[in-house]
Amino acid sequence: MTSMSEPHPVTGQPVGAPVDATPAQRPSPVTLAGRYGRVERLAQHHDAALWSAVKGHDHIWTYMSYGPLADSAGFSEWLAGRVKLEDPYSYAIIDRSGQAVGIATLMEIRPAMRVIEVGNNALNGASCGAALRYGFVYEGTFRQHMITKSRSRDTAYYSMLDSEWPARKAAFERWLAPENFDAQGRQRVGLSELNAAR
Repeated sequence: MTSMSEPHPVTGQPVGAPVDATPAQRPSPVTLAGRYGRVERLAQHHDAALWSAVKGHDHIWTYMSYGPLADSAGFSEWLAGRVKLEDPYSYAIIDRSGQAVGIATLMEIRPAMRVIEVGNNALNGASCGAALRYGFVYEGTFRQHMITKSRSRDTAYYSMLDSEWPARKAAFERWLAPENFDAQGRQRVGLSELNAAR
């Protein structure tokens, strides 16, 4: 239950805090550039570089509902399908040299509820750990939530509220600041520590 609530004007029952009910904007083909690279809308021309980044790394597909893909042709065909989708909506991660090195995906996009999801599976310990480092809060696990690759899959849910984002954003900016890294590129203060100080 949310910690902020107001009483119903007639019954006095708790009904939650008022919010802006204007639907959120859907993800769009924006390009976000930073010191270390950029994020741009996934496109078919990213296929060769992305295949080069993922081929031979079958473990990255374990918790996905698809993959691994056998060859560049299969990957290119899969990517063509992803490019057309509005939900999930995918972006390519581009390094400093201009090469696509990964994909970031937004899913379960519900503008009317002003929510969006990232991520996949409760057994992916690295992903769960990353969610906590990034400042998400563990909400709970939907047991036997779905069947993926003929296996039962639980789904762990972590959340970050819009009211929490300014502090998380400030932590990310402090973490990624050039002065937070030594001459060998090692971080001086970790993101977990910065988020814990909020």
